[in-house]
Amino acid sequence: MASLIESIHKAQEVNDHVCLQHALAWLQRFGQQGVAAMAHLIEKSITRSEDLSLPYLTSLGVQVLARHNAFVFEKPASVFEYLEYSDILNCQNFLTGMIQVSYTQKSALWHLFGKSELSSMSSLLVLNLDTIESGVSDNTELSCIALCNLAEKHAERGQYQIATDLLNHAKLRFPVDCVDSHHWMKSEQQINFDRMLNNRKWNLVEQAVINLRVVAEDESNLRNAIYLCEKGEATPAFNQLQKLLENMKDTTDGKELDFQCRVLLAMSRLYINTGNHTTAITHVLDCISKARSHHMNYFIAIASVQLAFIQYHMKLPEQALGLLERNMLPVLTNGSIYDQARTLYCYARVQVACARQSQQDKKSALLSAVSVMNLVIELFKKVEAHHRVKDGVYYQARLYNDLGYTAERNKCAHEFKQLDQQHPTLNQTSVNAF
Repeated sequence: MASLIESIHKAQEVNDHVCLQHALAWLQRFGQQGVAAMAHLIEKSITRSEDLSLPYLTSLGVQVLARHNAFVFEKPASVFEYLEYSDILNCQNFLTGMIQVSYTQKSALWHLFGKSELSSMSSLLVLNLDTIESGVSDNTELSCIALCNLAEKHAERGQYQIATDLLNHAKLRFPVDCVDSHHWMKSEQQINFDRMLNNRKWNLVEQAVINLRVVAEDESNLRNAIYLCEKGEATPAFNQLQKLLENMKDTTDGKELDFQCRVLLAMSRLYINTGNHTTAITHVLDCISKARSHHMNYFIAIASVQLAFIQYHMKLPEQALGLLERNMLPVLTNGSIYDQARTLYCYARVQVACARQSQQDKKSALLSAVSVMNLVIELFKKVEAHHRVKDGVYYQARLYNDLGYTAERNKCAHEFKQLDQQHPTLNQTSVNAF
């Protein structure tokens, strides 16, 4: 900042408006994000850059303004309208670097707004841009971010080998001593954590948490709490999550909002797993409120599904069914395989509960639930969530028993026995888990 102030003074002495404009762009970078004063500064910078015919700075300012608006209360349509204007400037002035930045920012914003397919597409566009100069590929940080984003998306679909190949490619292009290597390091440990957690390989889960702490401490603390919850250590998990919530209490930075929502959902799941459904409602509703104010549709949907699961346990299946039917589509179209399976599992249970309560067309509801559970089991197998496969097979056996299908019930019971021998249930929280 001291160097910047000195450059401003020198530029003012010689009346160098171009230098002053570059200084104003740096002030945007140093200033506090997400406040009204910053928005005014950015708009002033864009106007002045246009007057001085500085297309690079104009495009940069527009992108910064779009990012700023995403972290306040602007609608997504308004945010992408600014990025569209930036794209026009980039194409008119052949600003290849800014095109990469635009696509990367779009990928991040689509992820924030809960559109994973569009996020992946934007990352693919980053990698498909022609950035080769004199036969040498341009290894920018943006390419590393795009590779990591695609690796995480493939891992969410259970395609772990493709995710590993993408990360290995990132390692070749961005070695450990490279300044951008922390991106793939973080993605690698997050993918390892999710996969090993599904496999219940606790020692490898713990190692992933330790490795992640080097590059992302808050992320590591959140995942450590999730690990403790899954392992059945509710008290230390609660203490960890409570500490994260307290640290974020006074945070107004919109960039951290998605992390806050994840912490709230993790706290809610902890209460659900320990049978405290009433207390869990507060955190779910808080998550929905925060997500709705910033148009984070996926968090709204997954939190609503979690709320429906709570209503199911509170003997309110009809309300839960209505909530599920309104919020299932975003999860099934943009969610991870694991989230899709959990949502469909909840839907099957709520559907059966409604039929039992009303005593109308009970057999049809049971048959529909059996069909849904076939898909649920298949999805859990894709992400190697063997303990949840066991839950699905157990519930399916109960459905066949209610239908009077003895042979199918016995087949499911035999499969459950085999799974239970390989993956025994070691704590009560796993039984109650959402």
